[in-house]
Amino acid sequence: MTKIISVRRIRSAAARNAGVTFALFLPLALQSHAQEEKQGRVLEEVIVTAGKRSQSISEIAGSISAMTGDQLENMQAKSMEDYLKQIPGVALPTGQFGVDSSPPVIRGIAATTGFGNIGAPGSQTTGVFIDDIPFGTSLTSIQFPDVNPFDLERVEVLKGPQGTLFGAQALAGAIRYITQKPELGAWQAKFQGSLTDIEGSDENYNPFAALALNIPIGENAAIRAVGLYRELGGFIDVVSRGDPPAARTEKDVNSISQRAERILAKWQVNDRLTLSASYFLQDSEQYDFSASDKEDELERALTPYRIPTESTFGLTNFVIEYEFDWATFLSSTSRKKQESGINPDITGGIGSGIGGTSCNSADPNAQSGPCDNPGEGPGLEDQDTLKLVNVDISNETVGYSQEFRLVSPDDGRWLWIAGASAQRDKVHAFQVTDLATIAGQPLVSGTPILESPFGPINLNAATRFQSADAESIAKEVSVFGDLTRRLWDRWEVTVGGRYYRTSLDSTVTRRTVAQNINEYEDGLQNPATIGDFLTNFSTVTVRKPESEERGFNPKVSVRFDLADNITTYALAAKGFQFGGTQLGAPLPTTQVPESYDSSTLWNYEIGMRSDWFDRRVSVDATVFYMDWEDLQLRGATPDPSGLRLISSYYVTNVGAAESKGIELSLRVIPHSSLMFTSSASKMEAVTAEEFVDAETQQTIESGSRLPASPEFQITNMLSYEPQLNVWQPSLTLTHTYIGESFNNIIKDQEIGDYHTYDANLRIRNIQSRFQPSVTLSVTNISDTRGVANADGNASRRGINWVYIRPRTIELTFAIRFE
Repeated sequence: MTKIISVRRIRSAAARNAGVTFALFLPLALQSHAQEEKQGRVLEEVIVTAGKRSQSISEIAGSISAMTGDQLENMQAKSMEDYLKQIPGVALPTGQFGVDSSPPVIRGIAATTGFGNIGAPGSQTTGVFIDDIPFGTSLTSIQFPDVNPFDLERVEVLKGPQGTLFGAQALAGAIRYITQKPELGAWQAKFQGSLTDIEGSDENYNPFAALALNIPIGENAAIRAVGLYRELGGFIDVVSRGDPPAARTEKDVNSISQRAERILAKWQVNDRLTLSASYFLQDSEQYDFSASDKEDELERALTPYRIPTESTFGLTNFVIEYEFDWATFLSSTSRKKQESGINPDITGGIGSGIGGTSCNSADPNAQSGPCDNPGEGPGLEDQDTLKLVNVDISNETVGYSQEFRLVSPDDGRWLWIAGASAQRDKVHAFQVTDLATIAGQPLVSGTPILESPFGPINLNAATRFQSADAESIAKEVSVFGDLTRRLWDRWEVTVGGRYYRTSLDSTVTRRTVAQNINEYEDGLQNPATIGDFLTNFSTVTVRKPESEERGFNPKVSVRFDLADNITTYALAAKGFQFGGTQLGAPLPTTQVPESYDSSTLWNYEIGMRSDWFDRRVSVDATVFYMDWEDLQLRGATPDPSGLRLISSYYVTNVGAAESKGIELSLRVIPHSSLMFTSSASKMEAVTAEEFVDAETQQTIESGSRLPASPEFQITNMLSYEPQLNVWQPSLTLTHTYIGESFNNIIKDQEIGDYHTYDANLRIRNIQSRFQPSVTLSVTNISDTRGVANADGNASRRGINWVYIRPRTIELTFAIRFE
């Protein structure tokens, strides 16, 4: 029997057929009630640990979605993009720079869909956890672990701030990967292998292989080991446009490879004491970035070189559990390490002159993107042949965390949790901005002099504009608690809070092209020597910023059981996002704020969960309102030359925003072999007051939609699984609609507004000891060119579109032994 889980999703007017589908299937459920009494198939609940104790979803006063490991494997999920689209209220604006560059956005709480850099971290509003260990830091938001879900116990999506129990990195919610723990006294094994074909890709039959083994050691100990390897072909081509032709032509450049391994050990020392340890490593590489510069086409022509990315995540965790008669004590000690590196082209992001890209040389701040034949001379033609400026960004984080907590037994009228935690992250971030060369040669062969509005630039001499190096130590110390009182038979009241103290100490070194503004202007007055000026004039700026914050995150909820099958709740909770100091060191003549504050968010929601007809129909609903203060946005200082090559980037607090909406979900079993689910959301996430965007200086009006916040989302799923004697087939059809939204707060580009259709056909031998199965899955059947993300502006610097994966066919063989 397929495990069915209580996933809170919703029905919306965005899909016009949703109401019709509801009307068709609900009568079927009622009419087949008598037959179902005999068949006995019901909707199942999932046990989660979102409250740091094992509970059914229906027992938690809060919005939680969960997908089991079996369900994720059956749908052939390999990354977040395969399953988060089925959870309305959660957006995944796919990043250009690898599978780990797509931070999820919950209920529209985000200020950007892009990645950050050393001077201005991206907006990390959703926490990503492996079990209880957070990944990502307050300082860098370039990469997040997108864990392959093979052999996971489940994935939990917690909507709304989780600061009380999980700290600062879960402002709008959290994604939790719950690992499959070792089974004592049992030999287990499972294998999954597949071949994948992507429409339009020349890289056919991309392999995936994964193996999990559970090995008992005596009766009281066991080890579980998991290993996997994945290759996935690209679908973006680099093509030749213009005259002269592009310096590079290559197909399927955004191919990826990924490997991961997990080792978990458990020792039941006695009836009270349990020792556990785990090791996790995942390494992902992408050959080139996965964006197109041509609308509705999977190709680009503006990169004569490739931009590879790599990310590595490692975790070691040791847990001690001891059961007293009155509580369970837990100690969790962990070490994490994450590394990421990227080398993006920012030619289109700078001003005119150096790039030779201005369509109007009299206005160097305008039209800094590629233009059609803007002028004559080397460097003034289209950017098809030139890569002028690049940034090398690398980050390494080593973090240690320790948590102690006491959890009361689950029975009784008083339930409580008390704990303390400490986290220390040491971050080394390095960023270099260069005038680029290809294979160490001048950019334009035989033409080392590049004309600009300020005169010739010698590309052989001028190769480096600036570099920045930051070493930082971020600390968080907190105590937290959660107290629940059960009143009478139907009421439950919970209060909780977390008191925290954060600190940040950094040393930031920045080397720039000018010692001060007077020398910079003097150099520009002599165009004939600007190349030597850029090489010989430099300054070293060293800053040692420090910051410290204290705060309290409260939470209160009330749950009331209207009947045995109807539960309602009301919740108010506060979350926070780390503040910090500026990591980018500005020029001596520019002023930026020394630090920025934490942003805070209050979430208020009312929910109802219900099941009917002996758990063959369920209807859930949630209404929420979020109040977000002091958004963290990236700013940029002006460059006196207009080139925007030596601007300082920083983080600043601006304005306020709010998100409100409704989430509904319906699940029906009209027949023992048939199940239908429909879930949707309607959301309005907008700014709540007017402010000026610190990077573009554009005025953001009150009521402007936040990025990655589609007004409507909907998922419909129909599965058919007849109960046969030996070979059990199953067919699942899925429709998803992602509504329209924008890629950033100034609404540069529209994203979303597309439908996708997926199908999954599986046949499994349910009587064999090894349960062999063969699955044929097709995602994006209609080969839709859905825009998942975008970067750029047509008037300033050109546009890069990130499209969802084209139609993909995957054939999978799996076996398991238990």
